Amino acid sequence: MPINAFFNSAGGTSFTAPQFASIQALINQKSGAPQGNPNPIIYNLYRSQFGTPSGPNTAELADCNASKGKDVCDSCIFHDVTAGDNNVPCYGTNNCYDPSADEYGVLSTSDTQLKVAYPAHTGWDFTSGLGSVNVTNLVNAWP
Repeated sequence: MPINAFFNSAGGTSFTAPQFASIQALINQKSGAPQGNPNPIIYNLYRSQFGTPSGPNTAELADCNASKGKDVCDSCIFHDVTAGDNNVPCYGTNNCYDPSADEYGVLSTSDTQLKVAYPAHTGWDFTSGLGSVNVTNLVNAWP
């Protein structure tokens, strides 16, 4: 990897926290009051759309798959991200595969071979969590 492997590396919580704060502000504005901890409601809305891990609503998962792009169902609150992973440049010897013994490697669950750390898959995953959000549908579905 080139020496500037981290030059344009950014994202994760530092990007999504301000975005979700602004979404929560829209929810608070619509409801007319602060909502407190939103997580139980968000996860309940997710379960109402997709079901539970033991009994997922596979038709809804297919209709709301983010890979469909503009053809995703209009009523989806969450768009399930099923493609990609969060492999990023890394350095060091923990969870960093570096086959060329260069300065930088790739995030991996192994230090000796490339094993994608967190691939996206159907349903909740470490790469995208609940997936991407249709903010209008989330605000309008808020109880």
